[in-house]
Amino acid sequence: MHQLVGRLNSLDPQAGETLRIVSYFDVLITRGAGLDGLLRGAAVLSGTVAGAQIRGRVTRRDPDGHPVTDDLGRRRQGSRRSHADWAVWLERDGEPEPDDEMIVERLALGVELLDARRSPERGLDAIVDQARSVAERTALLARRRIDPATPVRVLATAADAAEIGEAPSAIVPTRYGLLRATLDLSGTIRRPPEPVGFGIRVRADRAPES
Repeated sequence: MHQLVGRLNSLDPQAGETLRIVSYFDVLITRGAGLDGLLRGAAVLSGTVAGAQIRGRVTRRDPDGHPVTDDLGRRRQGSRRSHADWAVWLERDGEPEPDDEMIVERLALGVELLDARRSPERGLDAIVDQARSVAERTALLARRRIDPATPVRVLATAADAAEIGEAPSAIVPTRYGLLRATLDLSGTIRRPPEPVGFGIRVRADRAPES
């Protein structure tokens, strides 16, 4: 990866920097970094304060890793991503830097994964986790009112790809980096415009084998 980043930097510095940001967050997430770790990473990469609000609780970190507690209303939020239950942003006066959007995008993916892990009944990552027992996956499926014998297949797309219709999906760490796993329950999902990998059909409680 470091050699690839080096080659890209010599050809296209911006492409090399983008790959470095993606790799940086992939390592943080794969190693199980929490919210503070993700925010510190975003702040270091951007050189400014990074913040998140999850279910009403605001957490902010500066590039030195220190908590920021001053009045949020006085700070200008630049690049931002939001969801029904959370939002992430960078605080920057003036125009955004070229890498701000990518940093916030990867920060948002990390927070989405954390949120799914904290609320496994709402997330899909545990259902497609091979480390979970069949009994655990069956219980999680029951919370989502999915029969464990239902034939399903898993679709894999880039982590920043759009969700496929209303099918349940989650960001998951893999040997190939972060990917979005979508659970196809109907068998009628059409191929999306972006690259996608289709798994084989298996029972829902055997989803990691797809």
